[in-house]
Order: sequence, then structure tokens, then C-alpha cells
Amino acid sequence: MAEFKVNRIIRITNRGHVLGGNIIAGEINEGDIIDVLTDDGNTIGIKIKSVEFIDWIKEQKFEIGLMLGILEENVKIHVENIVGEIVHIVTGN
Repeated sequence: MAEFKVNRIIRITNRGHVLGGNIIAGEINEGDIIDVLTDDGNTIGIKIKSVEFIDWIKEQKFEIGLMLGILEENVKIHVENIVGEIVHIVTGN
């Protein structure tokens, strides 16, 4: 299991959502699953489509980007609420 601190969420037209942040522990790979907690205490598993490098030139820093792809509305609501949170990531099959 890995842990990832979500600093921001970026939406790319026709590509989907990217979580920008830092790996706190473990290793994250394409195909791994992010566990997102919902308001009612359930967990939604979202597959990582790719792991990217984000270079914020103006801020002079970098982050890891986890591409999630295009999300359904009922999932997007929960993902947009995890900025500032540490999420758990499990190895995908």
C-alpha cells in the first residue's frame, strides 16, 4: 500500500482529472487503485491510468501527477473533496 498527499486537482479537457501531490510512502504505478472515502463512509476505488511528473515552473517546484481519466459525476464529487488529504493506494490487478 502507498500513501499520496493530494495538493491539487487539475481537470484536463477530454483527458480527465489529475491529482497533483507527493508520494508520502510506498510506490505508485499505473493500474494501482486509489481509495476515495465518500460522505457516507464507503470507499470508491479509482484506477490510476498513468503516473506523471508535473513541473510548476512559476512556483519553482514539482509534483507527481496521478491521471485518473474522465470520471462520472457521482465519483467526481468525492474526488474534488480530497485536496489536502492523504489517500491510500493499493496495488491493482
